[in-house]
Amino acid sequence: MVVHKLKLVVLSSLFIQGCVQMHSSELFLQPKNEEKPLPEYTHLNKIREHSRRTLHSTPSSKPNQNTSTTPNTTTTTTTTTTTTTSGTPELDAVYTWIRYYSSIGRPGFNIWMQRAASVHKIISPILKKHQLPDFLFYVAMIESGFQPDATSSQNASGTWQLQLATAKHLGLRIDTWVDERRDPEKSTHAAAKYLRSLYNRFGDWPLALAAYNAGPNNIGRLLKKTQSDCFWKLRTEGHLRKETAEFVPKILAAATIATESELFHFDNLPPSKIIEYPPHQFRLRRSHNVKKLAQQLKISVQKLRRWNPELNSHSTPPLGKHTGRHSYSIRLPKQLHRQLKRHV
Repeated sequence: MVVHKLKLVVLSSLFIQGCVQMHSSELFLQPKNEEKPLPEYTHLNKIREHSRRTLHSTPSSKPNQNTSTTPNTTTTTTTTTTTTTSGTPELDAVYTWIRYYSSIGRPGFNIWMQRAASVHKIISPILKKHQLPDFLFYVAMIESGFQPDATSSQNASGTWQLQLATAKHLGLRIDTWVDERRDPEKSTHAAAKYLRSLYNRFGDWPLALAAYNAGPNNIGRLLKKTQSDCFWKLRTEGHLRKETAEFVPKILAAATIATESELFHFDNLPPSKIIEYPPHQFRLRRSHNVKKLAQQLKISVQKLRRWNPELNSHSTPPLGKHTGRHSYSIRLPKQLHRQLKRHV
C-alpha cells in the first residue's frame, strides 16, 4: 500500500512538472528544491582548455586586427556553418566568436570588460545568492554590454534585457516613475529567478539560454517538433533564428575570454567610470524633483541618474497612503547622505 502511494505521488509530481512545461503562465512556479545549486556548464572547461592549446600552438598570441567586420559564420533557416577549428560544432561555434572578440571586435569587448569590472561586485553576489553558476554573468554582457538603459527593438530593457510582461511577472515595478529593469540589483534578482526557472524546465544550460533569448514556449515547441533535446543539434541543423543560434556561443566565448583575460590580452583594464553604482542607499519619505535633489547634493543631474538608472520621470515616485508606498530608496555615496539629510 505504501509503495502504491509512493508511485502515485511520483506520477502526480511528474504530471505537475509537465504542466509547468506546457503552460507559460506557470513557468515561474518553482519546485521545492528551488535553492538547490544549479550546475556549471561542464563543457565550458573544455572550451577554455581548447583555447589555451590553440593560442599556445600559434607563433604569436598577440591580438590580430583584421578587416573582417563580422565573424565567419553563416546561419539560415536550413544550415549553420563555422570555420572549423576542432571538429565539433560546439567548439567551432564558440571559437569563431572568441576570434572575433579578440580581433576586430576587440574595441567593443574592451568596453564591455571595463563595465564588467564596475558591475561585477553587484551582479556576481546575487547570482551566488541564487546558487547559479558564475558564467551567467556574461548573459548580461551579451544582452546589453552592461548598459542599464539599453532597449531593444522588441522593447526589452535594462542590463538583462527583460521583456515587459516577463519583468512584471517576476515582480519588477514598471510604470511612469520607475523601470526596475534598469535597476542593476533588482533586475539581477529577477533575471536569476527567470534563468533558474528556465533551467528547471529544460534541464540544460544551452537550451535554457536559447529560451531566454527566443522565449521558452518557442523553444518548447521546437523541441517537440524536432524530437530533439540538444541545442547544438538544433543549431547545426538550422532550426534556430540566427540571433538565438549565436546567442549561446557568444556567452560562452565571452565567459572564456573574461576568465582567461591575460591569455587574450584583456587584463589590466581600468573599471568604467560611465557605469557606477554606489553600494549605499538613502531612503526618501516623500517625492522629490530629481533636478532639485541634484542641486542640493551639488552634483549633476546626469550623475544622479547614472547612479539611479531606474528613474523614469523628472521626480522620484509619489509616496503616501494613496499609493500604498511610504518610502523610496535612491543610491548615493555614503558621504552624501548627511548632506541630503539637511534638506529632506
